[in-house]
Amino acid sequence: VGQGVLTGALTRRFGEVWVIRASLPAAALGFGLILLAEEYSTLLPATGFLVFAIALTGPALTALISARTPLAQGLTMGVNNSFQGLGRVLGPLWAGWIYDQNQNLPFISSGVFLLVGFLVSLLVSTQRIEEARRPGVEAR
Repeated sequence: VGQGVLTGALTRRFGEVWVIRASLPAAALGFGLILLAEEYSTLLPATGFLVFAIALTGPALTALISARTPLAQGLTMGVNNSFQGLGRVLGPLWAGWIYDQNQNLPFISSGVFLLVGFLVSLLVSTQRIEEARRPGVEAR
């Protein structure tokens, strides 16, 4: 539902940048809610919230990357997929290692990584993003 219905509607209304900037801290909040969940009845909605926020992030980020690249789109999407694959390898390795230190650390570090991504998204000039949307203007 998140990717199939809401992502398209939200990106059409607010744009990819807004969806990314809203879903990154929401996903970090989701990890925090999972940490606070003390029983199954609170864990399920917290997990659902996290999955929903992450489901919004992926398609919006992929659309933004493909629309804004000044390079060949296939090359850019290939690099994007390579980094996603790298994250799918390194993420579990990292989480497994820090889980051995403390069972809460994978959730905390994931939330921190997402918040860092959110802060980086704020540092990217909105003006540069808007310039890239204009036809004939090359993205920087």
